[in-house]
Amino acid sequence: MNNKVLYSLMMLFSSMSGSMYMIVVGWLLYELSGNAFYSGMLIGIGFLPGLILNLIFGVIVDRLNRKRIALIGISITTAVFLIFAIIAELNMLQVWLLFMFHLIIRTVHSMNRPALQALVVGLFSKKDYAKVIGISTSLSEFGMVTGASLAGVLLAILTSAEILLIIVLLSCLALISLSIIKVENVYLKDPTVPQPFLTDLKDGYFYLKNNNIVLYLIIIGFVGQLTVHSNSGLLPVYTNSYLEASSKVFGLLEGAFSISAIIAGIFASWMLKKYKSFATVYSLLLIIVGLSIFSFTRDVTFAFIGIFFIGLGTTLLRVSTQSLQQMITEPNYHGRMASFRMLINQGSVVIGIPILGLISEYFGANSGYLAMMTPVVIILLFAVLSLNKQVTHKRIANVLQS
Repeated sequence: MNNKVLYSLMMLFSSMSGSMYMIVVGWLLYELSGNAFYSGMLIGIGFLPGLILNLIFGVIVDRLNRKRIALIGISITTAVFLIFAIIAELNMLQVWLLFMFHLIIRTVHSMNRPALQALVVGLFSKKDYAKVIGISTSLSEFGMVTGASLAGVLLAILTSAEILLIIVLLSCLALISLSIIKVENVYLKDPTVPQPFLTDLKDGYFYLKNNNIVLYLIIIGFVGQLTVHSNSGLLPVYTNSYLEASSKVFGLLEGAFSISAIIAGIFASWMLKKYKSFATVYSLLLIIVGLSIFSFTRDVTFAFIGIFFIGLGTTLLRVSTQSLQQMITEPNYHGRMASFRMLINQGSVVIGIPILGLISEYFGANSGYLAMMTPVVIILLFAVLSLNKQVTHKRIANVLQS
């Protein structure tokens, strides 16, 4: 198998194991505690490692062998899944242990993401970045949907410990797929004596500050992540209280979002080549159309159209901005730039979701989606004004043609 297939399989198995884990750990936590507050804490704690350690991990990724970092990360995650399964089987699991396992898994995830994103540079040519990232995004989305659905079904027939063992197996398959990938040039930095850690961190900051195109892409891209995570939190409330629809409709809306994301991932490379720098603008317009429909209609059919547009727009935006950033960034800075992007994305989610939740609580779930349009419209105006500067448009067009 070639590297594209192996990388895509690794992303598929990882996303399946991750989504199954989130379903099982949520179920186990509520079984152990009977406290819904702990479920909210679990989500919040999941973002903490990234907010605190993203920049540190970025420097590590740029200093060391990226494939080895990813292999170590998946190995640690697999081992934690296995220990988790054994303790659950022995009925020794406690709330504090569950939180500890979750914190370790999310910390490793925060290290693995920039490593795997930077690894793309050593595996593929620039012209393949968008295609690889798009296909792997589609497979990841498919894996998340499949994993979550499978976990839901298995909870009715298997114990949580047995499902955790299946998660261990999927994680092992991801590890095997990654281990047999052939990498010609993972570590692209010249073999010089490492600088002090803070110096590397400062260099990354000044590189981002002085590289207007990379900074532009990071600023543009954060609203995609904010919209995706906000939609995950608001959609159950929107379906129940605003559409006054059943849990079946909620499930179908989630499915429509995933299907649109899969379609967008497949066609993202084509869209980026055809529309170049304007792909981000069109992606933002799709998001705005979807959010507008959600804000002003109580019709379930229109709601499906709205969620489809949101899924298309957010996925196209994420794939196009990440692909362009990978193409433009110098090899020695890929880890740090990925970490800066993750820091901004996760920070916006931590700040934005509680605000949108309060708006939905006091003014209705549709108002939450209406409020979500505010940052998207601001970023759209920023994108249009930035692309009016010919240097931005030409730089992106030249990268896509090279």
